[in-house]
Parts: sequence; structure tokens; C-alpha cells
Amino acid sequence: KKVSTVIEERFQTNAVPPLSELVVGDEIRGKVDWMIDFAIIGNPKCGTTFLMHWLSRTHDTHVHNGEVCALSRDRPQELATMYYDEVTHNGQLALTEHGHRIKGGLKCPKEISTEKGLEHWKHYFPETKFIVTTRHPVSWFQSFYNYHAYGQYPKPVPHPNELIGACYDGSEYLCTDHCGTERPGNSKICTNRANFHHSLSRLGKTPMDTPEEMRLLNHGMSIVPHKGKVFLMEISQLFPDHDSSKHLREDISEFLDLKYDLKPLHVRHGTGTQNHEYTDDERKKVFVDICDDEYAPVREVLVEQGKDAAEWIRNYFLKSEDVVVSSRKEFLKLLDKWGEDPCLEKKNKDKKKS
Repeated sequence: KKVSTVIEERFQTNAVPPLSELVVGDEIRGKVDWMIDFAIIGNPKCGTTFLMHWLSRTHDTHVHNGEVCALSRDRPQELATMYYDEVTHNGQLALTEHGHRIKGGLKCPKEISTEKGLEHWKHYFPETKFIVTTRHPVSWFQSFYNYHAYGQYPKPVPHPNELIGACYDGSEYLCTDHCGTERPGNSKICTNRANFHHSLSRLGKTPMDTPEEMRLLNHGMSIVPHKGKVFLMEISQLFPDHDSSKHLREDISEFLDLKYDLKPLHVRHGTGTQNHEYTDDERKKVFVDICDDEYAPVREVLVEQGKDAAEWIRNYFLKSEDVVVSSRKEFLKLLDKWGEDPCLEKKNKDKKKS
């Protein structure tokens, strides 16, 4: 029987096989794709934690509280064992009080950039829906840099201009074990991670059969075609006062086929969604303002990457029937800004104020 038919029959009866038939030692021997309906697989500092909490606050979802990156660590059996316990009860599928199946979801914002993660999604969870959220590469870099500088204080993080290029020598992947020679200081921060179009292209949703497209996809990562649909977002859409967020609640509910309403988005302040996490004033002294003149070299690289990413997403990725965005017109306006240095606008505003 086709997997989908078997899953459908299981849902009708609410019965699932015992875990011992699905996972034996370190090996998955049965169908486990029914366990996970959706996954937030990218990108860090783009609102993934907010999405994890928001999507868990409805009656028909279960989203593990915290990152679940077992697939990127090459341990799919750990994921299957964890989610069997979380989406079943006494050998039956977990249901809402009205009899709707509870949808399993998870968050692992690095999954789209690791070598093993997408391979395992394709093999074990081929139709799981993906949610990928992004932001302007310049603001992403500042947010990600300050996050790590704060977290590893007093150990210093290299100067931003020293983080241009790949995170690891000899590999374009975000590695979870050993992969090439790591940069000193912190090997997770680099401008290449802001090539959001490179990681998105790995999902195999575009033709990749013209020189024009391939010019924008100059990377050596594997292409791992995935059957599941993709909901693509920009972090601005998580702010209810932004025009691009007007239909987000309805659109993402429809994408996930939710039976219960999501909570309304709440007004937040600043450029991120988790600003309350920085409470230590001493640690905050290591924060950088990416708009300072000394960081012009790294901004130049990030803006050029943003321009290419926006072009590829607009002209290729969004043409796939498998790719969904909310408020497309407003989303495209956000993309248009990726090829501009946001610091120039900020400086112009500061001049007018003075």
C-alpha cells in the first residue's frame, strides 16, 4: 500500500503500531512520517522561537518546546522515539476533545543548512510541510552576531569584518560535528549563512536549468528535493502593525489545515521578536551596531547577497506551486529592500532629526 493510504487508515482507526515495530535500536524499520506534520527549519534569529510558541497555542497542534535537531545530528531514530511518545497515547493517536488529530510540529532553525538534516527529512518524512522565515541579511547578521556575543561573554567573538565568507574552511554546510577547520572564536557566524536562497534552493522547488538561475546559486551544497509544501516568511510579518502581517494568521492556518484559530499576533517593540532575553547590561557592552562605518565591508557583502537572494526568490522560488507566502504584494516589497543598505536610510533619518 502507498504510505498515504496506510496513514489515512491509521487515522480512521486512531491506532498506531507499537514503537518496538517502528524503531529497533538505532534503526527505523517502519513508517514514521505520520508523526510530524510541519517543521520550522529556518532561519535562526528570524522569529523561529516566536513561531514555535505561537503555533503551539492552538488545540490541534503539539510543538515540542525547544529545538529538536536530531536529524541534523544524524539521529533520526531519536526523533521518531521522541515524537511517538508526544503524539500518541496508549497506542492511539492523540486527538482533540472534538476528535481532530493533533498535528505534530517542531523547530530546528539550522535544519535547512546542515548536510544530513534534509536527507533524513526526504527519507523518513517526505511530505512534512516546512516553514522557513527570513529577514534582511544585514539586520540578520547584527542580530545573530549580538546573540552569540552576549551568550559566550566574556569569550570574544571575531570582528564582523573577519566573518566574511564560509563558517568553515572546506565546507559550505553548517556542521554539527566536525567539518573542515573551524574559525577561531565562533564558527556559527558568517556572511554565507545569510545566503538564504542557497539553502532554500536545496529543497528542489525550481528548475535550475538556466545559466541565469544558476548564476544566483553558486554553492556546493546538495539538492534534496522534498515533496512537502513550503511556507516562506519574512520576520516583519510577525508584527501585527506591519501591512504584510494582515492575513498571516489565516494563511498559515490554512497552510497547516488547522481546525482551531491561532491566537492574534501581539504588538512587540524593536526589530526582533525576543528582545526581552538580553537583561545583563555588562554583556550588552559587546553588542555591535552594524551601521557603524567600520562595518561597511561586511554590510557591502550582505547587501549584495540580499540582492541575489531577493532576485532568486522572486523570479524562481515563488513560481513553484509548492511555495506559499502570505500577502504576496507586501512580501515582495520586503524583498525589494534586501538589495539596499538599511543603514543609509537610518543615517538619513538621523540627519533629518538633527
